[in-house]
Parts: sequence; structure tokens; C-alpha cells
Amino acid sequence: GFNMGGPGGPKRPRRGPDEEQEYKVTLEELYKGKTVKFAANKQVVCGQCKGSGGKEKAKSTTCERCKGNGMVEAIRQIGPGMMRRETVLCDHCQGAGQVFKEKDRCRKCKGKRTTQEKKALEIYIPRGSMQGERIVLEGEADQYPDQIPGDIVFTLVEENHDTFSRLGNDLSAELTVTLAE
Repeated sequence: GFNMGGPGGPKRPRRGPDEEQEYKVTLEELYKGKTVKFAANKQVVCGQCKGSGGKEKAKSTTCERCKGNGMVEAIRQIGPGMMRRETVLCDHCQGAGQVFKEKDRCRKCKGKRTTQEKKALEIYIPRGSMQGERIVLEGEADQYPDQIPGDIVFTLVEENHDTFSRLGNDLSAELTVTLAE
């Protein structure tokens, strides 16, 4: 039958997960600001099969593991002796609910629906930024079919400085001064 996404009509695209990363910066970089260019490896929807995972006229079958839901229940340990049951993307069909026989899989992505690509990204650290501030690159996280890509979120982590420490917007330094000075 047709999957209309349960009550409320068709499924809206899910949003992919955000990627959280720490980014180490010096006191000078926080003070002056900085633009950083870097290359990131990210998953992108396969251009050859347009994210279906199969060759052009290939027929898919319902994924056995998730029974076509695209999601499975998983139990995750969140602390000593503490478990949490959560619903996660099916690792067998990558959330598609459908799988292709090996001979019918897309040659480029091998049925995974995404391929890895290097992408040039740039983060801008504004002048006067503070430790713990977050810099968000919207929609730059991994792409998955039928999902809106999440964000890459960088949290600024200030490296220790040899001389200065920061007190709000001021710099502070501990100096040893002799009586003669």
C-alpha cells in the first residue's frame, strides 16, 4: 500500500542531525577576529542515482530490519547501569525503508544513497568573540535523501595564553615586579 506518513498526511522531510565540534582559538584570534578556510569530508546525496541507491529501472524490496519504516528501536547506555530506548535511522537501509539486491545497487554509491565529497568551508570568528560562543554553518552537515541537512556547530574554546587571561572584555596579566622597579 501507499505510505502517507500516518495521521496528518504526507511525511515532511526530517532534519538531519547537527554536527557539534570544538574549535580551539588563541586569545589574539578572539580579540582580532579571524576567517578560517578548511576542507571537510561530508556525505552528499549520490548524483548518479539521485539518492535512491539503485540502478535506473531496478526494483527495491522492503527492508527486513525495519519492515519499511526506515527507523529502528535501539537501546543506548547513557550512564552506568542506565539505558535509554530510542528510535534511530535504520543502519541497514539508511532510513529508506527499501533495499536493492546487490546486482541492482547504484555503482557509484553501492546502494548507500550518499557519497563522500570534499567541500571547502569557511568559518568567520567575529572580533571580540568569547570562549564558548557558537558559530553555526547552516545546512552544512551531512546530506541524506529525504532529509534537510543539519548544521555544523563550532564551539569556540580559548587556548591558555602565556601572559594574559581574559576578564570579560579586559585582559589581565600577573607580573612580578621587584622593589627597585
